[in-house]
Amino acid sequence: MKTITIKKIFILAQLFWKGGRVAECGGLENRFPKFSGRGFESPPFRMYYSYILKSLKDNSFYYGSTSDLEKRLSEHNKGKVKYTKSRFPWAVHYYEKYNTRSEAVKRELFFKSIDGYRWLKENKII
Repeated sequence: MKTITIKKIFILAQLFWKGGRVAECGGLENRFPKFSGRGFESPPFRMYYSYILKSLKDNSFYYGSTSDLEKRLSEHNKGKVKYTKSRFPWAVHYYEKYNTRSEAVKRELFFKSIDGYRWLKENKII
């Protein structure tokens, strides 16, 4: 089974948005400008994620939200986040995609609430 990365998904989505063809995926990274998230440089859309990380050291969980899940996981595993640096390595245990940042943050806050904890337990996510 072929693995597809988040970066490739983003590139394919850009092609669809611009009316491009998806037949060939090699070298597409160079066709599109790098996006910084400001002004005219921002992508046609951006996905936001609510995520749950699990520590491989002590099996604890960390709840968060981000627009770049791979980058954020890397930051956690490099010790750049105060709470998680003593418990790495981390792995993505669960995540959900959202179209807006506010939806992702609301879901993160739900996960951190007692109702969210119960929901995660009932659905056997944690």
